[in-house]
Amino acid sequence: MTVTPSLSGFSTVLAAERAASCPHLLPARVCAVHRGFFDLSGVPGVEQGILQGGWVHDAEPESLPTVGDWVGVTPRGPIVPIEHLFSRRSLFVRRASGRRSVAQPIAANVDTVFVVTDLRKDYNPRRIERYLIAIAHAGAQPVLVLNKADLTASLAVEGLAFDGPIVPLSALTGEGVAALDGYLGVGQTVALVGSSGVGKSTLTNRLLGAALQDTGGLRSGDEKGRHTTTSRALFALPGGGALIDTPGMRALALLVDEEALDDVFDEVVRLLGTCNFRNCDHGGEPGCAIAAAIDDGRLTADRWSSYLKLQREIAYEAGRANAGARREKDRARQKMINTHVAAAKARRRLTGRD
Repeated sequence: MTVTPSLSGFSTVLAAERAASCPHLLPARVCAVHRGFFDLSGVPGVEQGILQGGWVHDAEPESLPTVGDWVGVTPRGPIVPIEHLFSRRSLFVRRASGRRSVAQPIAANVDTVFVVTDLRKDYNPRRIERYLIAIAHAGAQPVLVLNKADLTASLAVEGLAFDGPIVPLSALTGEGVAALDGYLGVGQTVALVGSSGVGKSTLTNRLLGAALQDTGGLRSGDEKGRHTTTSRALFALPGGGALIDTPGMRALALLVDEEALDDVFDEVVRLLGTCNFRNCDHGGEPGCAIAAAIDDGRLTADRWSSYLKLQREIAYEAGRANAGARREKDRARQKMINTHVAAAKARRRLTGRD
């Protein structure tokens, strides 16, 4: 696989950053991440990068390179130290598993995210809402890709308020795939997200024009697709762009700001400001705009319930993240105090005053 900087989005902004901060380094793009190693492309003779020094210790996952990132290296052989992480224009994340509210980077510097769903078995408006919120937080454009359109007579998108591009297609036969061409041009990066077995790998191979990703058939028990992609990877597109395929996500835990929620539920946000009473709690009070919209069909009860659930989740994770940040700050302060106390004791021993 070969992705050159000029074809995969090393912008004039990044070029200016390089000139100002690291003109001696060459830009390379992260194509895959392995334990401690990063597959790189864009610099002849360089195959992998590694992190060294202070970058490795005490670094939050969000500050480390991920697939799609641009990094600065010095070509000294096939494996080189990563010396600089260029600024990102977008970053798609989810909350990492575990007790702490920590972001897990999925893909960086993505212009468009294809949310791929299987029309027959996987269409879930509530899950799609989560993807849309994460994409809004990332700063990328979402496109809803309705795969396996050749296997269903209905293309209705029910229960979802989405005014962005919707593309029905068949990754297997190629029907409708040409509608995605406008997102795949020179300098553009797209990422594919969705559940396991919805056809992301098949669509990846279709867009690449080569079978670079394994694909699985339908399971005999429930006719759902098999999980095939096990890690994120960046590929060069024939038209000069780049594509990031991601493994299927069983769950997408959000770690975003409330502004991203409002972007996806803008019709709800508009209604919230039109109730008769400012302190309306939308529980059936007279003049409640939410209740009126549900009654006349402008808003579904499921959509309203989803908004409330996601709002609580986002607020909870924000609270956990703030509490964690405070604990880290307290630990750092205590560590500094302990260091000063130890240094003072050492000075007293040296001067015989202890």
